[in-house]
This record gives sequence, C-alpha cells and structure tokens, in this order.
Amino acid sequence: MHTDHDFSQYDLDAPHEDLTVAGSQGLFDVARRLSQRDKLTVRDIGKLYAQGVMLPQFVGTASDVADEIEAGFTGGEADGYIVSTAQTPGTFNDFVDYVVPELQRRGLFRTEYTGFTLRDHLGLGHPNDDLPADVREQGLAAV
Repeated sequence: MHTDHDFSQYDLDAPHEDLTVAGSQGLFDVARRLSQRDKLTVRDIGKLYAQGVMLPQFVGTASDVADEIEAGFTGGEADGYIVSTAQTPGTFNDFVDYVVPELQRRGLFRTEYTGFTLRDHLGLGHPNDDLPADVREQGLAAV
C-alpha cells in the first residue's frame, strides 16, 4: 500500500487518527484529517481509499500486466497510463525492470528517445522557433 505499513495489526473499528506510518505521508495526512473531523475508523478509511482508487488495477506477472496494458491500448480504451505505487519501495523499479521490456518486445513502448529534450520527444519544437530571426540572433529569446 502507499503507506508501506501493515494495517492488519489494527482493530478495524479503532480510530484512524491514532495511527502513525513511515511511508508516503500526503495521502495518509488527508486520511488523518478526515478521521479527526469525522471520527472515522480504520475500516471507514479503508472503504474511502478503495472508492478513491477507481482506476484499473493490474496485478500479476510482467506478462499479465503487459497483457492488460496492451488490451487497453489496442482496444482504444487508453493511449497512455499513469503508473502508481502498489507498494513502496519497489513498484516503479519492478515496472521498469520487468513490464517495460515486455512492452518493448511487443512494440508498444519505445526503445530509444527521438530527441534530446522532452520538447523534441513530443514534437513540440523549441520556444524560440516562432520568434523573428533578429530577436533570436540578438539572444533576447529564452534559451
């Protein structure tokens, strides 16, 4: 989970505000504030968390995850994905080390970049391209 904390040790009906975690703090702080305001339990926060993470959850081997990504892409459901952590640390490294090579093998993920900058890669050109030549030559434009 995002907090890198095992909640199975707690009574589900215990107040959430009394808990402390070592992992990701942002989401947990929101949960803590809601708990304090509304007197929510660990069970209540678990339900809210489950409702809030309504994005597809891909679980399994690298091939299984790549299958799901490929199905969404080829089925026109998605043209990209945001990878979020299922556990910390480790999720991003596992995705890069195992899923990305599988997607590359399938021709669904680039094997090299097309330019030197993000603007190059996205085909956006450079901010100075639209400026008059005399302005560019005088060095008055953004670098």
